Amino acid sequence: MDSSSITPKATWWGRISTILAWVLVAIGIATILGWLTGSSLLLQPLAGIAPIKFNGAVSLFLVGLTILGLEYQIKHTGWLALIIAGLNLATLGQHLFQIDLHIDELIIHDPSVIETMRPGRVSSVSALIFFLIGMSLFWKAQGTKPRFRLLTEAIIGSVAGSAGFSTLVGYIAELRRQ
Repeated sequence: MDSSSITPKATWWGRISTILAWVLVAIGIATILGWLTGSSLLLQPLAGIAPIKFNGAVSLFLVGLTILGLEYQIKHTGWLALIIAGLNLATLGQHLFQIDLHIDELIIHDPSVIETMRPGRVSSVSALIFFLIGMSLFWKAQGTKPRFRLLTEAIIGSVAGSAGFSTLVGYIAELRRQ
């Protein structure tokens, strides 16, 4: 049997990664459509929980696309990760330097009445996590220094997972910012 005709079997981690990437793409698309159509069902499927900001939905969508592109080995996919990193670095800059670059409501006006520092702006923690994920995905796409890169990916994944989990627990426990 010719070994070139044998395709490698996907690992469980690869399958889980692909499924989660599709979930991110779906959540991103649903939220973007919710903002574009004004559908409260798409924006807030669970009443009382703040909707994902438009830029956050775009970031989720691009993270999912980037992971899928890397999984299916599509050329130049890593550049999507730089869009994620750049958008969220700009948002971080707005938070840190208390400036307004007018990127928060560039495409969609945020009419929400939920207490936020700026309408349409993702939180500084979300922007930091998306920035780190974007840079990690870009680095992964370059395929350099695998051992240190894997450690960095594990750390960033742990930080992102912890931030997401603690946010979820905060919503479940109905914790409010004081």
